[in-house]
Amino acid sequence: MNSKWTKNVSAFIIGWIVGLFIWSMIRGLGQEIHLDILGLIVSPFMYLILLISISCVVGTIFGTLQYFYEHYYTKTTSFKQFVIQSILVHILLMVGIYLISFFVVNAAGTWQKGLVEFLNRPALLENLIFSVFINIEVIIVIQINRLLGRGNLGKLITGKFFAPREEIRAFMFMDLKGSTTIAEQLGHLNYSRFIQDCFHYLSIIDDYKATIYQYVGDEVVLTWKIDDDNVLKDAIDAFYAYTSFLKAKADYFETEYGVQPIFKAGLHIGPITVVEVGNIKREIAYHGDTINVAARIQEQCKKFDKPILLSQEAMEKVKNLPYYIIEHVGEFVLRGRKKSTELYSVLPKK
Repeated sequence: MNSKWTKNVSAFIIGWIVGLFIWSMIRGLGQEIHLDILGLIVSPFMYLILLISISCVVGTIFGTLQYFYEHYYTKTTSFKQFVIQSILVHILLMVGIYLISFFVVNAAGTWQKGLVEFLNRPALLENLIFSVFINIEVIIVIQINRLLGRGNLGKLITGKFFAPREEIRAFMFMDLKGSTTIAEQLGHLNYSRFIQDCFHYLSIIDDYKATIYQYVGDEVVLTWKIDDDNVLKDAIDAFYAYTSFLKAKADYFETEYGVQPIFKAGLHIGPITVVEVGNIKREIAYHGDTINVAARIQEQCKKFDKPILLSQEAMEKVKNLPYYIIEHVGEFVLRGRKKSTELYSVLPKK
């Protein structure tokens, strides 16, 4: 499994640990917990171990289910449908768990009555409702975190960037090539669906430590926090992984739209200010010349017919590129700047 699976599973495990702990506090946690369904008497410490163990197992199951569900189905599913279908799947799975539990305790001799009596226990219905509530909460938190951008929900809650802070970051502006012509050809509704499809497949960049800063029409801005020498290699790998994936979907785009999406990119690195902004709508914003330079570099891709261009500052941070060809394009004064900027292109070796 990949990092996305790990994040989903981790979120569900944490959600279940917190949820079950709260549930235990609501119901009352004494010196001994009598688990009458299993016929067990355990100490509070062993109950805590049991709670964590159950959370790990259940969190892994539901996190895995959500991972596969999002991977295969959410492209054409609204958030409302996603929540409803998740609840139904959850209920079916919980009923399956209850059935397995019945056969286990019945075979062990700790439950002598029938299946109907076992399922009619008030505790089972309470646990079912509470478990559905936990899953809904986890799903909503995951979706809000994605809406705000990876990690930004926690930063907003903790107020990490309430006061402006400086960071060194890389920014990549990716823009659809020939967007005006494509929009005229498809019409605004089909063009919006076309862009929606393109950005849906952008999830592949999650494997390369990228954070999506914002979408602007047919353009997307990606960012990386610079903490090691491999970050910008990840940025270049992310761009070519994405463009290669779009090429692999050529038949789909040709059938649906009669157009092949091609993106070009500009990459720059430098100091920026990150700060929490807004009142009615709050978000983490980046300010600084680094972003403007990255946007201007991307504009040069059309002029030199290059898929991706890097600044000198970015090039100095790129190491270990055995699968790429680096070409010095030249030194230019970008629009809106007085100082000249050296540009480099990076192409995959054939």
